[in-house]
Amino acid sequence: MLASILLYGFEVDRLSLVYLVSVLLGRGSKIW
Repeated sequence: MLASILLYGFEVDRLSLVYLVSVLLGRGSKIW
């Protein structure tokens, strides 16, 4: 169970990381 929780947390961190990168890249053209 702990492993699944860690895996879920890793997935969330990866998605949030991709989101932050996309936001930083898109900020040059427009402010959200």
